[in-house]
Amino acid sequence: MGRAPENATVLIEGLPELEPLLKVARSLCSVQEGQTIVEICNTSYEDLVIRKDTALAAATVVPDSAFSTASPVGTSSAVSTHSDPRESQAHLDLNDVIGATVVNKDPPNNPMPGLDEAYQAELEADFTDSKLGGEQQGLLRSLLGDFRDRFVETSLKLGRTDLLEFSIDTGAHPPIKQRPYRVSNAE
Repeated sequence: MGRAPENATVLIEGLPELEPLLKVARSLCSVQEGQTIVEICNTSYEDLVIRKDTALAAATVVPDSAFSTASPVGTSSAVSTHSDPRESQAHLDLNDVIGATVVNKDPPNNPMPGLDEAYQAELEADFTDSKLGGEQQGLLRSLLGDFRDRFVETSLKLGRTDLLEFSIDTGAHPPIKQRPYRVSNAE
């Protein structure tokens, strides 16, 4: 793993192979004494144990040029001629950012070894009155296990996502802040 320089600004992003119940806030942080504070969220109702040296997030060094004022509209840094020293410096800064990103190819250590067994017990299907054969039951169990993160036990445990954003244009009217309900055709 690489080290970021002191007082550098880094972009913190959660690793995709992280536990599905553990989320890391994407944020810009400053490095102080070789460390930075990372905000994490446990989306489950159970306690999660995070062991020492568990990789939670990736930090990418953000160059200081990213916070300077934008260049004039007429200039383009997409051309790689580098006749202007500023363009070559921008190219070097981009290489610094790309080079600072470290990808961990090793599979992460399982921080909660009993979690898979607990999930398996929760998704255990009752096949007493089923017409499925033994092989089909095994395939169904395997399918349920593969998609276990798509199921919830109650409607109170539904998660939230930032993958979708929408808005409804209400014109000059304020939004209606009440739960939808059914009305009869007479109303």
